[in-house]
Amino acid sequence: MEQIPEDLKGLLGKPELQLGIGDLSHVTGVSQSQLRYWESKKYIQSIKTSESKNRKYSLKILGEVCLIKDYLDEGFTLPAAVKKS
Repeated sequence: MEQIPEDLKGLLGKPELQLGIGDLSHVTGVSQSQLRYWESKKYIQSIKTSESKNRKYSLKILGEVCLIKDYLDEGFTLPAAVKKS
């Protein structure tokens, strides 16, 4: 597995770095409707913000979505992909 560069390690836990659902969809290749479905099933969780009703996602969720998508592409079912990620 590839190591995370030192300059990026500190960014992963920063709560202020957030992606909107459109950005998350674009980066991962997972449709917005799929992301909403995954959230409704509690497979992923958006960040609750008081100033906006728009969904925001952390970098940790970005990584989880990428893993889930990779497992789905390998042929796993959604529940199995979530469990493996």
